[in-house]
Amino acid sequence: FSKPGLVNLGKWNGTLMGPGNGIMLGRHSASTSSGRLVICGASGYVGNMSMYSLVWWSDDHGLTWVPSKIPKDFMNMQECQVVELNNGSLVINMRNGIQHDRAISMSLDGGTSFESIWYDEELPDPTCSAGLINFHGTLYFSNNPTLHTRKNMTLKSSTDNGISWKDVVQLTNNPSAYSVIVPIDDQHVAVVYETGKSSPYEKIVFASVDVGA
Repeated sequence: FSKPGLVNLGKWNGTLMGPGNGIMLGRHSASTSSGRLVICGASGYVGNMSMYSLVWWSDDHGLTWVPSKIPKDFMNMQECQVVELNNGSLVINMRNGIQHDRAISMSLDGGTSFESIWYDEELPDPTCSAGLINFHGTLYFSNNPTLHTRKNMTLKSSTDNGISWKDVVQLTNNPSAYSVIVPIDDQHVAVVYETGKSSPYEKIVFASVDVGA
């Protein structure tokens, strides 16, 4: 996004995009914004800018991007992941710089704007990046479900749009850090995550998980 004339990210130029997946709307619902691209990121890592979770959308296949309207309480939120629910609304799940659980917000207008956040106590987090996807109508979420230590990478699932969560599999009890989730086929998703024996930054693991049962 740094190439002159390619896109205009407004006052947030220089911000990190991701880590995580951008999405195309309409794949999980008859969205009025079908075909829109939506991606999120975080500020505060360059240029002494304040930390915010940020979202952009594009209706011209990524040629230009428009910043979403975000509430003030997105300040101190960090890396994030956005998904489209089956009813066409969007959910953004954010690394939380205030307390040790995930911060959540919704958009009811295809990502043009987002509502005030709330905190999901079912998703404890040691202030780290996490993964989230909608896979055949089920939400899958990966993170280190501890309050202070980056370890125990776990994949969770929700069949009620994130109201409740259950463990699918704990992938390791070793140190672990950032993660993303990607679909492989109709039966499997992959969690790609940092891990190691003494540090979470020793290697990156690609773990295939059978979620078809």
